[in-house]
Amino acid sequence: MGLDAALGIAQSGLAAIQRNLDLTAQNISNARTPGHTRKSVPERAMLDGVGPAGVCTGDAQRAVDLALQAKLERSTSDLAAARLREQALQGIEAAHGTTDAGTTLADGVTALLNGFTNLAANPADAGQQQATLQAAGVLARRLNEVSTAIGTARQAAQDGIVADVTAAN
Repeated sequence: MGLDAALGIAQSGLAAIQRNLDLTAQNISNARTPGHTRKSVPERAMLDGVGPAGVCTGDAQRAVDLALQAKLERSTSDLAAARLREQALQGIEAAHGTTDAGTTLADGVTALLNGFTNLAANPADAGQQQATLQAAGVLARRLNEVSTAIGTARQAAQDGIVADVTAAN
């Protein structure tokens, strides 16, 4: 090995050491910075077929805690699932009605039950018959609205799954 080759090998080694020192200085100066992760530079020996030819450094790599990364991915996934669930259930909740307005399914069932109870006491009362029939119609419409909302949410979920699988493929 000639002097030029030896000096080239030494120079590449010194350059690798300098790069590691620079990165170590950055790691130390940013150690208390929120979100900073330690970085390192991978090194490998270069060979020219006859013998050593120097040191080669790769791109700086972050030292990431795999458990922390897995926890972040789970949290992100849980958040996305909660948002999707909320989006899917909004239409069903709207069709179900609100307790403040007395338009929930339970309110409709209660109104129909009260109508039948009143009719049982006085079956010939035409006004009560009409009120019970109206309560049954309101409940039937509300049930159809909820059924439609569930079908729409199911179809939206299926379309989302198809789109996600297509994107993944």
